[in-house]
Amino acid sequence: MEIKKLSIEQVREIYDTWFCEAFPADEIRPWSNLKGHWDAGRYECYGYFDEQDALCTYAFFFRSDDLLLLDYLASIPEKRSAGLGGVFLRALHERMKNDVMLAEVEAPVSGNEETDALRRRRIAFYERNGMVQEPLMSCVCGVTYRLMSSGTSDTHDALQAKAEQMYWDLLGEKLFREHVLVWQEPVLQGNRADV
Repeated sequence: MEIKKLSIEQVREIYDTWFCEAFPADEIRPWSNLKGHWDAGRYECYGYFDEQDALCTYAFFFRSDDLLLLDYLASIPEKRSAGLGGVFLRALHERMKNDVMLAEVEAPVSGNEETDALRRRRIAFYERNGMVQEPLMSCVCGVTYRLMSSGTSDTHDALQAKAEQMYWDLLGEKLFREHVLVWQEPVLQGNRADV
């Protein structure tokens, strides 16, 4: 297995071929948005390829200084449930050890036990694969997230400031001011994925 940085043509093919079945429609940003960030040098995409050079898993990141927001992570349909997403995530963590990978994971605060159980499983996936829950939350367009990272030596205040700048860079001033809130909140035992 090998990690390769993807070309814009490969990114567009993945977007057109697999995004609609891999992600809910309301989570897929328009191609023009992704391409605009790519053209500005703020978007990086990687693929995990097998021995026959076939794509198995992909990850799209938005870059803001030394933060890499994991924007999209998925395996192609025929490669799912083989553990490749976790292997790929750990390999990316090693490859990008000079940067801080940040993931938004929907917080288990819906009040619906089935929904919150799924959210805790997602948090557990990231924890098993080297990421930690940060004492930071965000609310973006009405969705509440726990922020997780690959580890950082930043103080909580510094990481919060970086996360706010990242959202500003990603969404622009108007959307940031109207639809984004980032705050510090301890990781409580009841919110941990291992409970």
